[in-house]
Amino acid sequence: MSDRIIENSTRMTLLQVCSFVANTLLYIALARILGPADYGIASITVFPALTLLRTGVFGALMFGTAKVIAANPDALGSCIATSRKAYWIVGAACVVVFLAGADLLSFFLKDITLTPFFRFMSLAVPPVAAFVLFHATLIGLKDFRKLLKFGATFQVLKLTLTVILVLIGTRVYGLVLGFSMACIVALMIFRRGSRPEPGEGEIKLSYYFHTVGAIFLAFLVSFLQRYAGLINLKRIIFDNEQVAFYSVAYQLASMPALIFTGVAVALWPAISGLAKDPDLELARGYINKSLKYTMLGLFPIAAILAALPDYAVRIAFSAKYAQGAVVLPYIVIALVLLTLQSVVMSALLAMGKVKTIIFVTGGASVVIFLLGNILIPDYGIKGAAISEVIGFFLSLAIVTVVSSRIFGRLYSIAEFIKIAASTIVLFLVIRSFTFLGQWAVLTVIPAAILFFLALVLLGVLSLDEIQKGLLRRKREA
Repeated sequence: MSDRIIENSTRMTLLQVCSFVANTLLYIALARILGPADYGIASITVFPALTLLRTGVFGALMFGTAKVIAANPDALGSCIATSRKAYWIVGAACVVVFLAGADLLSFFLKDITLTPFFRFMSLAVPPVAAFVLFHATLIGLKDFRKLLKFGATFQVLKLTLTVILVLIGTRVYGLVLGFSMACIVALMIFRRGSRPEPGEGEIKLSYYFHTVGAIFLAFLVSFLQRYAGLINLKRIIFDNEQVAFYSVAYQLASMPALIFTGVAVALWPAISGLAKDPDLELARGYINKSLKYTMLGLFPIAAILAALPDYAVRIAFSAKYAQGAVVLPYIVIALVLLTLQSVVMSALLAMGKVKTIIFVTGGASVVIFLLGNILIPDYGIKGAAISEVIGFFLSLAIVTVVSSRIFGRLYSIAEFIKIAASTIVLFLVIRSFTFLGQWAVLTVIPAAILFFLALVLLGVLSLDEIQKGLLRRKREA
């Protein structure tokens, strides 16, 4: 595995850490300012809609742009110009959907009071499109250093502007305004001097959409898989406060997962470069290292959250959302599975296995919807969480089998068992101290240190790896 992919993964992980911190503070502030009812509305309208725009609709175009640039490095200027046309075409369609389809979306969720919030989302489409296009350009150029600065600046702006706007009385609408304004200001700061050279090649719009089309559909289906449980919960229970309780647990659980999705983003251009001239051994090395470092970082954080759900929810979101602690351990497991799935799927997408992704994520979404309709009426938010665990487990299992047939064994089973066993021990140790009440939090750091020492003794981590990692982080800082 080259130093370049490790450094790029480090930069993307640092960017995801910035996103993690900003989103954590934003969710906590909004939950305390808005209260459960309004926060439930935001959780079923604005949060999913912004996610759909940034990481679903335009996220698919972002990966598509990066893929086209990687395949046609001599046509960078033409690719960006063509991408811009595609983004505005898709953006115009999104505006129409939010304006004309708001009533239909509200009807689907069985709550007509949500209509104005969906219509207001149309204002966010142009700035999000421009933001993601610039983001895609930096990924295609593999300029992860500038991408880190750009992304971190955006997160600070988003947090600051959104909180201010909500505090002055805009409430749920302030989330849309703050996000949009942060996109505009970040672009004004970083776009100067970033115009690419024209280049010799030419990228036609038809070629661009042909390359991106399947990826676009795969991202939309993946979005549906991610929000299937929440959508099902709203349609069956109707109560915005219950949606808020589920949402705060989901957001807490997604925080560690968010950090390590940067590994999948960095893995994409590395594997894309091998798609035309496959080197499966090199690709397998990329995936192996990506999975290893994702598990080493993600598993202990997830174990800590699952071991102290009540304290995590109360400390982060206040006692008003304490009911969300019931489902936090289940959702933690679901999102750990989803994060591992995203790493493997990133490699499959880069190799052009889009139909497989659509089939797997679409099937998982159907499973989640069907199980939710069975479990939610009797078990409420816990039923929604269990349906997601089962759905994500099935999709991870299938993509792992498919990827193994292409790349060979993705990861050492023995090493995975060692990491998983150490994680379970970490969970049990922290859980055994819950009788201390809030002081149980003090056991987290010693238990985490013992976790990594155990991995060193088991041969999963070497002192040399740790030293290199620390030197790399120091160099990056």
